[in-house]
Amino acid sequence: MTQYSFSDDSRGIFELHTHPHLVSLRHVKGDLRPSPTGLDLSQNPAFILLITNGKGRAVINEKSYSLSRDQLLLIPAKAAKSFSSDRNFPLEFWQIGISNLHLKGMASGSLLQDEESPVIPVEKDHTFLMNYIRIFHELVPRNDEGLLSEAIDHQLASFIACIRYTIQSRNQLSTKNQEYNLGLRIKEYIDDHFREDMTLTSMADALNVNVYYLSHTFKKLIGYSPIQYMIHRRIGEAQNLLLTTDDSITDIAMQCGYNNANYFQASFSHIVGMPPGKYRKTWK
Repeated sequence: MTQYSFSDDSRGIFELHTHPHLVSLRHVKGDLRPSPTGLDLSQNPAFILLITNGKGRAVINEKSYSLSRDQLLLIPAKAAKSFSSDRNFPLEFWQIGISNLHLKGMASGSLLQDEESPVIPVEKDHTFLMNYIRIFHELVPRNDEGLLSEAIDHQLASFIACIRYTIQSRNQLSTKNQEYNLGLRIKEYIDDHFREDMTLTSMADALNVNVYYLSHTFKKLIGYSPIQYMIHRRIGEAQNLLLTTDDSITDIAMQCGYNNANYFQASFSHIVGMPPGKYRKTWK
């Protein structure tokens, strides 16, 4: 039997004692003019648009966004908005109007943090999100006497929570990708400059990143701190030179970034397990 554990609901995404309310549900195809079947721009609630087909553009608070199939458009309450549809590929979408929207850490009436884009690709989640639309489409016409209002609003809260989960998952993936790319940049920089006199500060300055973030990101990716990796690169190069050249140990130390031959020998012995002279005699 499969079992799932559920976290404390005190960690929920909505402000305490607030519940979003569904105020409109419309299916829009082609004609974007305000009408009983079109997008009602006179309302002031927040809107969620699930794009199911076509192409177009939206202007939200003077910022323009391209729209296409399998996207969500999240519009904050009271936002200035306008839309246009491609004549050859007219937009088709479901529009959900929401009032009483209060998410923790966000402006009232907003589904987004300030830095988040209102256009969310949801190709992988399209069918899942459409299931909620179908539930709303079934429940809303049956709610003439308001008996299903609570059920509808609970479904709406669940729908919004799933959208926030999708956004946060994408943000986490983006962060991981950014960290991975930064880790590779740090590695490449050290590989190119390990013979030079480097510090964490000089690396961070060269790569234009915070010192702590540089060190944390690199160690998470490689398993060594940047300085530890630099030392291993130097000693690896020294091993190669000891076996492929007749250069003196002092010269090899200088070529690998060490100004002090004694310090080089101590570092070499610590990592390799024997001093450089013995290493050369043993393996050459």
